[in-house]
Order: sequence, then C-alpha cells, then structure tokens
Amino acid sequence: SRGETLAVFDELGDLGLLTPAMKSEARDCIMLASPGGDAQIGATGAMMKSTLLPKLRETRQRLANLTPEEQDQLTQGMVDALQKASPADRKAFFDGMGLGFFPAPVVEKVKAALGGQ
Repeated sequence: SRGETLAVFDELGDLGLLTPAMKSEARDCIMLASPGGDAQIGATGAMMKSTLLPKLRETRQRLANLTPEEQDQLTQGMVDALQKASPADRKAFFDGMGLGFFPAPVVEKVKAALGGQ
C-alpha cells in the first residue's frame, strides 16, 4: 500500500540515508502515482521492506560498534571516495545523505579531512 511504502521511505530517512528533500520527493511521487501505479509502488515498497531495510539496520548497527581503528579505516575510505565524487555528490552527503547512517566521529573526521565541507 502507499502507506507502507511511505513508511519504508520514512525509515530510510530515519536511518540517515535520505535527505529531507529526497524523502519529500519520494513522498510526492508515491502520493501522486496513478491509481494503476500504486500496485507497482506497493510491490517496490514490500521488496525494500523485506530485503533492504533489514540489511541497512544491521549495517548501521555494525558501523556504530566499530573500533577506533576500524573507524579510521572507514574514514579514509570515505575521504578517498568523496575526493573522487562530484561536487554535487559531496554536497548531498554533507547535506544529510548518509550522515545519520555513519558514526558521528567518522563524519567529523571526514569533514575535517576534506576541509570542513
């Protein structure tokens, strides 16, 4: 249903994987879909709920439990990736996409390494 699919995108936002703007756009798309399209939207939401969300919850928990050394490794990998990313992608990350997903100390180290972007 539309409500269940909205809940999936709400959780993606709560997990820190969608910016508020992305979440709003997804909500608009779901709510404005044609009556015939709501079955496809529901199927997509159900698939994401059963396959994607459990893995994301698990990964977020594992990231929260990283040792300081593992956090440093993650930080370096993120810095390397963001240095290669487009300015728009870096902005999307620092505007919120992923910020709640990754541990705060990692995000702060990434910001520092990239000049406080």
